[in-house]
Amino acid sequence: MGMKLFALCVPVILTALPLGIAHADNAALASELTKVFEAHNAAVKAKAVDKALALRSSEFKRAKRFDKKPDPAMYLAYVASVTPQSYEVEYAAPESGKDKATLGLVAKLPDSDGKIKPRILNYAFVKEGGAWKMGEHIFWLVDVDGMKYPKNTKFEPKSAYTQSYSRSGRIIKTVFNADHTLVTLREGDKDNAVFLPAKAGLAQLKLKPEDLEAGNKAQFEGAVQKQDELKMWATSGEKQEP
Repeated sequence: MGMKLFALCVPVILTALPLGIAHADNAALASELTKVFEAHNAAVKAKAVDKALALRSSEFKRAKRFDKKPDPAMYLAYVASVTPQSYEVEYAAPESGKDKATLGLVAKLPDSDGKIKPRILNYAFVKEGGAWKMGEHIFWLVDVDGMKYPKNTKFEPKSAYTQSYSRSGRIIKTVFNADHTLVTLREGDKDNAVFLPAKAGLAQLKLKPEDLEAGNKAQFEGAVQKQDELKMWATSGEKQEP
């Protein structure tokens, strides 16, 4: 099957806006991975395929058969539909071991009909010879317009949450407010609003602020609102290992 080349996807290299980076460790990782991603996009824009492929992992190149004298036109066609006009970084997170990581993005990319729209995707990274290399990309279950969100993120008293519930997923954003902590937890096609005590009170739940870094995986127990199950008050929580 032929591969469509979308001319609109020649990248405009912009400074990525960090949506959910809340703490130093994952923020530093996001900066490192973003530099590699932007360098790759710049090489694609310049049609410098050798430079672009030098930033891809060995596993990716073997799997996609770009490891031995690749046809430059084939590679440019392959990356055309996943090289964004612009993008925002949602998070970066280490995976199993120190040599693997994920970069989560919201990027303006074409859908199956060629329409440019905000799409959610993750890029796998692996460290080779001390340098981060891009692996394969994976699109999320749905695009931004297919995600479900709470009706609002207004802070309400614990008594407003009456139905016992548990949730687990990836933390996309954490905001520490004076009287509460608000975590955006992605679970499939839902971005849940999880409310916890203010930063000083997290120890009551045996949580540390760094446990709630954007990119971390976590599980929460508590209760949701009857009128909006995407709003949750957490009575316990824990960071999950990658």
